[in-house]
Amino acid sequence: MLTKGMNDRVSNTAVQFYSRLCTMQLYVFTLKITREEVAMRQKERHLFRAMALTSAILSQLVGCTLVGLFAGRLFDSKLDSAPFLMVVGLLLGLAAGTYAMLRTVRQYFSGD
Repeated sequence: MLTKGMNDRVSNTAVQFYSRLCTMQLYVFTLKITREEVAMRQKERHLFRAMALTSAILSQLVGCTLVGLFAGRLFDSKLDSAPFLMVVGLLLGLAAGTYAMLRTVRQYFSGD
């Protein structure tokens, strides 16, 4: 049989245990929400990184190709060698764009 003093101690211990349990459950719930938010942010980050990679690849390929094409046309008009230097400039631009694209992709995947 419990005396009144012992009953108070048991009830205080039970209240403390219950409050600690509720705090722990709240902490676990908060931690779970935080992990879900982090996962969602990482997915968004990967989406933006993929979009940045795609735009970098496109701009490098198109930019280098156009620079090579117009440089070839410029040299063709100066040297009167009709389409020869334009084709050479186009191929050099494509090669430079491909090299720049590969370097960008290699940097993108080495950072993960």
